[in-house]
Amino acid sequence: LGAADADDPGHDARDLGRRVELPLALATLGGEVPHQVFVSIAEDVVVLGAVLREIQLGLLEDADVVLVGVSRTSKTPTSIYLANRGIRTANVPLVPGIPLPHQLETLKKPLVVSLHATPERLIQVRQNRLLSMGAESGNDDYIDRESVADEVAHARRLSAKFSWAQLDVTRRSIEETAAAVMKLYTDR
Repeated sequence: LGAADADDPGHDARDLGRRVELPLALATLGGEVPHQVFVSIAEDVVVLGAVLREIQLGLLEDADVVLVGVSRTSKTPTSIYLANRGIRTANVPLVPGIPLPHQLETLKKPLVVSLHATPERLIQVRQNRLLSMGAESGNDDYIDRESVADEVAHARRLSAKFSWAQLDVTRRSIEETAAAVMKLYTDR
């Protein structure tokens, strides 16, 4: 990727788009594309993901609400629902083995809401997700009772440590979760 424009954090992402456009068009049309181009594209996609994550994390302070939670706590659909109601919403997954983004520790403006569910419910949703994706075994920690319980406990500890609002979404629909988040937001 080219050198980033200091005033434009999306510069790298646009540059990548221009670099992969032609090879992907050639491949789609059945043209020959050298192997090293695909290797370069794969490496660039990894870089693009990192660039986009940094842009997103840099924008957290501009959000009205930041949703945090472990996998399958409905952060993304709730974010979309809230955004459709005019609430600028970001979501940050809490992933085992990946450090908490330091930006979350210093947020001043946005309401941070930690979404929780029981381990049993998370395992059920995660198993369904794996089945729908046709995933093979090897995701044992993802649906292991003890591992999931540890994830939930860790998320609750982080919530307490940073005084984030906590919301149990175990038996809530997306609409109910969004309504509860909107109430927390307006009551604050």
